Amino acid sequence: MAGIMCRLCEHEYNLELMKLYIVGGGGCLIRHFGEYDLNRVTINDDIRATAKGYEFLANLKLKKASAA
Repeated sequence: MAGIMCRLCEHEYNLELMKLYIVGGGGCLIRHFGEYDLNRVTINDDIRATAKGYEFLANLKLKKASAA
């Protein structure tokens, strides 16, 4: 899994400056097999987390549209 962190660095993720949030089922893989700094990486391994986030954003948009 160190390859994943290296790949993130290739896309300008700076391990020393940024905090990383991993959301969804992939978090289980990182948690069990990855090498990462516990102070810099937060893992939410709820496989429905992304869907919940989109649902939240959709509800905000609906509320904003109905208020206009």
